[in-house]
Amino acid sequence: KIVTASGALNEGVVTPATTIYCENGKWNWGLKVLHDVHSYGTLTMTDVVVKSSNIGTVKMGLKLGPQKLQKYIQGFGFGTWTGVDLPGEDPGYTRPPSQWSRTSPYNIPMGQEVMVTALQMVTAMSVIANGGYLVKPYIVAKIQDPAGVTIKENKPVVKRQVLKPEVAAAMRQILTKVVDEGTGTKAKIPDISAGGKTGTAQKILPGGKGYSHSAFMSSFIGFAPSDNPRYAMVVVLDEARPLYYGGTVAAPVFKEVIA
Repeated sequence: KIVTASGALNEGVVTPATTIYCENGKWNWGLKVLHDVHSYGTLTMTDVVVKSSNIGTVKMGLKLGPQKLQKYIQGFGFGTWTGVDLPGEDPGYTRPPSQWSRTSPYNIPMGQEVMVTALQMVTAMSVIANGGYLVKPYIVAKIQDPAGVTIKENKPVVKRQVLKPEVAAAMRQILTKVVDEGTGTKAKIPDISAGGKTGTAQKILPGGKGYSHSAFMSSFIGFAPSDNPRYAMVVVLDEARPLYYGGTVAAPVFKEVIA
């Protein structure tokens, strides 16, 4: 959802104040009925993100169009290796528009049909936190020999600019509102302003045929402090029980660790 929202802002098809009709929580579109957890009428683009409206997000994706949405999915680093200095990294998977099904236009903008790693998620959030740039992550800062001589040193490498600085700033404000009054209030830290996004993803059924209605990946990705981010963090819980919404189970972990 942050990719869809950021891309729509960056391309100028919406502003934070643009209003989107969210169909009172149920939208019959094409072959599928799309639902929101809560019923919303007309929301601003900002509140679509703050309240995590599936319907509002999909409508932003439709304004953006398949090709530009895919440009931002790839721009944020999904579907390819981050290049982190650890073996065995998985690139995840994104489906190009030429392979989209009839349901893809309202699945992909809200995160279905896309396979990602936790590292990709926090790297993508860092684009918003750092002013719009995709930066290669690394684990080891430096290697020194016994005499203290540096043999190897990793430093931040900017791979590309994804968002205009002013768009990244607008998204930071929106995501701070998510924590202050939206789905991420359990990530709110006393005396420290934080921003982030909750995630509650249905797991794929065995054999890859559809999505489970009882097994979920719950997540929260965030950054702090909001006005000058120094840290970004992702929390992912696999099949949390009995509660499973990302804002309920993952956001509190972010709060405790990042503070």
